[in-house]
Amino acid sequence: MMFSSARLENVEQVKALFDAAGIECRIIGGRSYKTYSRRGFSYNEKQAVLDEPQPQLWVSRADDYRAAREILKQQGLLEGKSAEPSYLPESYRQAPKRAAKPADRLNKARMLLLVVVIGLIVIQGIRLMAA
Repeated sequence: MMFSSARLENVEQVKALFDAAGIECRIIGGRSYKTYSRRGFSYNEKQAVLDEPQPQLWVSRADDYRAAREILKQQGLLEGKSAEPSYLPESYRQAPKRAAKPADRLNKARMLLLVVVIGLIVIQGIRLMAA
């Protein structure tokens, strides 16, 4: 999927941009004889989840994917920039790791030391009960 919107008109306009650039694409969830000519839509996420899925624009050929992204970027329709290019959906991407702070290391060392001390106390207690 290259682009989706709650408004079918937006998806159709982006398709027109892609068609003008010679990029082969198709709309999923677009107009047909089975749908209404005008859809009610909401940008409210809760309402959008309850309604039918949003219209989507799919690029047919993988070779055109990069050019399509450039068009979306030029039009200001591309959301956020990832650190490295990826074809994975957002849900599969790992969040970038932040640099470890010295305080975090110190806290981890303290917790490890506390666990070791508690373990030694438990072992000593078991030995005293057994004797």
